[in-house]
Amino acid sequence: MGFRQKAIPINVGERAAGESKYSTAKMVRLALSGITSFSIAPLRLALLLGGLFAFLSFLYGGYALWIWLFTEQAVPGWTLIIASILFLSGIQMLFYHSINKGWI
Repeated sequence: MGFRQKAIPINVGERAAGESKYSTAKMVRLALSGITSFSIAPLRLALLLGGLFAFLSFLYGGYALWIWLFTEQAVPGWTLIIASILFLSGIQMLFYHSINKGWI
């Protein structure tokens, strides 16, 4: 959280009272919460994937426009739907990162 940190090694003994009551699903949720709560790595990944999806949607949109203009193989509506979905999902990921970083 911005402060100096130091690791403290500990020796963990065996559990004193039977088995854990946490299910595997609860343990996975706890692990994901621990990973995403104190790290900006998931936000950076969302930024990179968002930029990649937006870039790929522009490339695909250009390809689809080329196919539509110069060939007769274009399926009506398909290219617009796919390019729109890719572009909007990329922008959504970019905004998710921006909002969580406090830029917006």
